[in-house]
Amino acid sequence: MSNMTTSTAVIISNEMLRPTGDKKAEESRQATSFAEILSNATNKTVEIPYVRSAKATELRAWIMDDATRDPERAAMWAQAYGCDSLDGPLIDLSEETIIKLSATGEVYTKKMQEYYEQVRQEKHGGLSQLYKSEIAKGTAAIDVLNKVFAYYDALPNEFKRMADL
Repeated sequence: MSNMTTSTAVIISNEMLRPTGDKKAEESRQATSFAEILSNATNKTVEIPYVRSAKATELRAWIMDDATRDPERAAMWAQAYGCDSLDGPLIDLSEETIIKLSATGEVYTKKMQEYYEQVRQEKHGGLSQLYKSEIAKGTAAIDVLNKVFAYYDALPNEFKRMADL
């Protein structure tokens, strides 16, 4: 039995790129990343794997170490992350006219902004509810912090990439 690889080529002709006057059709052709182009062409969602940056991994390890050593610091970190003080995407403003995601270098588009805001609102509500319910139950601060970080880990990969969580 031989290993065979099947591939599909997506051919985009000049005819497909020519303006038609149909604003909706033209907007749907405008893609900002390879994943988006592939997704649009195949009508399939392409999940871009998320790998937490070394800095984000190091920061989380440092926070957990700090929280493990001191219950008061654990309470501070649980409140800071559980009450969602980190609301914006990590952006790069080094170019005067282009806003990019710092973690990936992708141009931060209106579509990305809308997606980020939608998930951010859902995240904020969920985190707030989790934090308040765990505190009301008397859960130890270090355990609350662990649950808060587990909540962050369960967020969609696209969102985590934008925020470099």
